[in-house]
Amino acid sequence: MLQWIMTFCPLSHLPRNGDEILLKRNIDWLFLVFLAFSPLLDLASGIQAYLLNGGTGLLGTHQIVIQPSISISLSVRMAVLVIMALYLLIQRDKQAVLAGAGLVAAFALSVAGQALRGVSFSLREDILYMARYSFNIASIFTYAHVLRHMAQTSGLRRIPAPDGPTVALAHPMPDGVRRRIDDILCWTLLIASLGILLPYLADIGFYTYADPLGYRGCRGLFYSGNDAAALMMLLLPLLLCALMRLNGLKSRRGAAYLAAAACGVTAMLVLGTKTAFLAIGATFAGLAGYALFYAIWRHQSVLLARFGIFLLVFLVFFGILSLITHNKIGHAIYTSFAFTGEYAASQGLETAMLSGRTTKLIAVWHQFQAAMPLSLFTGLGRGSQQAIIEMDVLELIFYYGIPGTLLMAWVYLKNGILFLCDLFRRFTFTGWCCAISLALCCGYLFFAGHTLFSVTSGFYFALVLLYARTFSIQPIKEANP
Repeated sequence: MLQWIMTFCPLSHLPRNGDEILLKRNIDWLFLVFLAFSPLLDLASGIQAYLLNGGTGLLGTHQIVIQPSISISLSVRMAVLVIMALYLLIQRDKQAVLAGAGLVAAFALSVAGQALRGVSFSLREDILYMARYSFNIASIFTYAHVLRHMAQTSGLRRIPAPDGPTVALAHPMPDGVRRRIDDILCWTLLIASLGILLPYLADIGFYTYADPLGYRGCRGLFYSGNDAAALMMLLLPLLLCALMRLNGLKSRRGAAYLAAAACGVTAMLVLGTKTAFLAIGATFAGLAGYALFYAIWRHQSVLLARFGIFLLVFLVFFGILSLITHNKIGHAIYTSFAFTGEYAASQGLETAMLSGRTTKLIAVWHQFQAAMPLSLFTGLGRGSQQAIIEMDVLELIFYYGIPGTLLMAWVYLKNGILFLCDLFRRFTFTGWCCAISLALCCGYLFFAGHTLFSVTSGFYFALVLLYARTFSIQPIKEANP
């Protein structure tokens, strides 16, 4: 069946010559540009929602009345998903096709289960939810090929074909490839951070929270604060890792990394979510702890010194913003942090940490129990639910059943396990930073959701997992700026 699909795909008949190589390079370049500027799509969607709802000052959640049926971000990314699917067919990636077949099977089981139970459901919601998830899975396979082609053009000639959604290189990736990816992640984090900081300074955009304690925090022009927080908590450890591995911080690359990291931390503080505060603390503790251990064990203080330089640059940047805003930014951050504790004291720690998600979880669990044993095999389906649980792992199980969960999650599980094996077999600074990034996001899957089924944070979660599998085996080595 797979061979039949490959045979009759029109693009699979492209000749194996220089024209095809040129086509692949152009498509690879397109995917790299998309990776760097992807946050602009989310900002465009936020601007769209902001203008539809008045477009004046900072808007709270309860003031958002008009919501676009399909956002700019989702529309463009669905077009990119089609390009990715065709690209993977060109590459004759059998595992990608098998993964896609698994997603189709899980979707069919879910829809069939809803039909057999006789409940009313929205097929449109089912399709959109699965399409979002499929976009992230396709990204892993697509960018694995992109990295492989980048390595081939960087002088590493003998490169085996990707082992599924991994770049199974016999030797570490060339430093030039990693530097290019780090540069792209730098610009991504910088764009996302400025998408929060600049609107905040101009008093436009959206508040992060609207609860009994009032409006607080600012997510800038991001329509989803959860997406913004997850994106930055994923990229910040990787960028700090790249910064601490640089040979010269006085170079343009070093200045760009320092600026992006300082903006990223400040934007997360302005965002003011519980997970953002936790991510900053965990990232700083993890990197500072490793740098201190490295200084004591190896008698080399280079990592500790570079982390100290970053902290100094961040404090100077934050101080300048405080002076410009007459400490408005400091007061806003203090308010968000203090109100988090106050809200936990008044509403209970469970409500404060999970934002009432347990209520939705209990309701779905009762539905799941009532529909057993069918729900174990097909799940409840997304289209029959009025609201999501906002806990991704549990959504997989409850919406798609046990078989559907395995069909949908095996790509993540396989690469996650392989990354852990790499980490314990050859512990490196890069691997440690990747572990911090992925651990924060995996915790986010349980407590906040909006990742596996998000075309923003889910996209970057998939790419960080690929990044970890590709670069984490490399030891600390001073890269040329």
